[in-house]
Amino acid sequence: YFHMKYPQIEVEVIPQTQILKNLGSSISGEDWDAEMKKLLENSGADVLRMGTDMFPLFAKNGILYELEDVIRQDDYDMEGFLPGVIDRMKSLGNGKLYGLAPYIDRQALYYNAALFKEHHIEPPKNNMTWQEVLDLSARFANIGSGESKVHGYYEWIGSLRYFLFRIADTSGLRLFDPKGEKVILNTEGWKKAIKQTTDAMRSKTVFFHPEGQIYSQKSYFYNDQAAMMISNAYTSLELINNKKDWGVVTAPIDPAMDSSSIDFEFIYAVAADSANKRAAWEFVKF
Repeated sequence: YFHMKYPQIEVEVIPQTQILKNLGSSISGEDWDAEMKKLLENSGADVLRMGTDMFPLFAKNGILYELEDVIRQDDYDMEGFLPGVIDRMKSLGNGKLYGLAPYIDRQALYYNAALFKEHHIEPPKNNMTWQEVLDLSARFANIGSGESKVHGYYEWIGSLRYFLFRIADTSGLRLFDPKGEKVILNTEGWKKAIKQTTDAMRSKTVFFHPEGQIYSQKSYFYNDQAAMMISNAYTSLELINNKKDWGVVTAPIDPAMDSSSIDFEFIYAVAADSANKRAAWEFVKF
């Protein structure tokens, strides 16, 4: 489609599959990320496509071209983006806009309305903080036992580390300073996030998906064994087809940063050293 609109611009796609050739048959997540980073840095590409894991690093290291000037020059319509999307993108680039995303996803807090009604517990509401969600989850602590145990908040990914980063990301916490030179874990924000995570684990306020058990959201949330879980927008389609009594509210927020539940599958950015910035911008804009 792009070539039909801009027949004078030739496009070459650099495939990710060459990473597989470098890594062989045994691939860890860390190895894949390291090879992907090398590919993006050394490809000489004019347009870079990456996830939110690498985008902040590339923005911080001066690898990406800032887009606000060309957006103003072209009078590019930014009004069509969902409120909070551009703020979220800027937060990943230390306040500057280095990329755009054609698709967004938004995390939401899904809840089993039938369980809340059955046990006379007030259901969750929009714009709750993490502490409010954990306090609500704790109200299910003594309901059922054994196979009939009902859990409050269900962390279906099953990772304590992932849950910590959920909380940290909500508050805009970062592991490194803006220059990427110092680890900044020793802050009040990180201390609070770590304490919330460890307290939730020790008190069993959060139910983590059992290690080694095949993952299926249906096994707990769908079978009335969990009252709440965070998932993406696609889950609503599954619930419409499979479950009658459910509800959804916003994911937990930090009142000062309520766009943190917005996520991007891929971000497209222009390389700062590209000799074809105009053509690259046309592609990103398209």
